[in-house]
Amino acid sequence: ELDTDLLPEFFAAFSRGLNANVVIQLQRGTNDHHRIEAAFKAFARAMEDACTKTGCNRLPSTKETIDGLSGGAS
Repeated sequence: ELDTDLLPEFFAAFSRGLNANVVIQLQRGTNDHHRIEAAFKAFARAMEDACTKTGCNRLPSTKETIDGLSGGAS
């Protein structure tokens, strides 16, 4: 059984461990099960997008792409 009160702690710990910003806003819905399921699905899709290479040594970003991953962002 998953304690739904711990979900913000889960995402906060994930964010700290990854050293990244994670923002989850549940704007609609009345059934907590469906809201939580939607949050995890959206989070998984965002993580997949963030970890998918778009070309030679480039990753997608909210600010276009990040180049030169081995030598730092440009």
